[in-house]
Formats: sequence, C-alpha cells, structure tokens
Amino acid sequence: MDMPGATAGAVLCKLRVGRASRTYVRHPDDDIEGR
Repeated sequence: MDMPGATAGAVLCKLRVGRASRTYVRHPDDDIEGR
C-alpha cells in the first residue's frame, strides 16, 4: 500500500480538520479561508 505523500497528507488533514470542525466537509473552501 504505497500512497503518495500528498494523498496521505490530504487524508490526515481532512481527518484532523473534520474532528476539530465538521464544517470542512460542508464548506472546505470556507474552512481553508478561515484558516
């Protein structure tokens, strides 16, 4: 199971943000800008 760093990083980021605030799933753009 060799996954590219970019994919792994994106998945981890989504999981972290998702736990902190599920808003990421609804409005990813808003969350990124809010960062």
